[in-house]
Amino acid sequence: MTPILSARAIVKTFAGRNWFGSDDKRAVDNVDLDVNEGETLAIVGESGSGKSTLARILLGLVKPTSGSVTYQGQPLEDFATSDWATFRKAIQPVFQDPASSLNPRMRVDTTLSHVLRRHKLATRQTLDAEIATLLASVGLDAAQFRDRYPHQLSGGQQQRIAIARAMAVRPRLIVA
Repeated sequence: MTPILSARAIVKTFAGRNWFGSDDKRAVDNVDLDVNEGETLAIVGESGSGKSTLARILLGLVKPTSGSVTYQGQPLEDFATSDWATFRKAIQPVFQDPASSLNPRMRVDTTLSHVLRRHKLATRQTLDAEIATLLASVGLDAAQFRDRYPHQLSGGQQQRIAIARAMAVRPRLIVA
């Protein structure tokens, strides 16, 4: 079986300088991984150990210095525009800082409805029910939270909204 997402020999180095010249920092050092259907994979490490950088590489947001990432066996570097659209729907991010990933001028229901309508996953008739289902799936009551803005939510509630937004498109994989 072909993994949903694979990474081979991933290295990411950031250029730096000090008084003595070059001072490159290796954030990710030779990582290999496979994520198969139905699996949960946790990447753990100390602060500054490269977890977020690796996540950005897996999402195709940052190019590795060397190595390759494949989605269903196809290297990301070979993707056409249409491949990226499919990938973005199948692999959803949940970013570390939910406050910066939520539009402060959009209520919770607007945030979720944009995703549902953009991907044609709800009609006008089913939109309210879909939003309620998404909120319930992350432990939030729609009647209490749908009309709130991000600044009216705790950090944990903001993170749940970000997770609900990622789940709205029914992805194959969530990278958090």
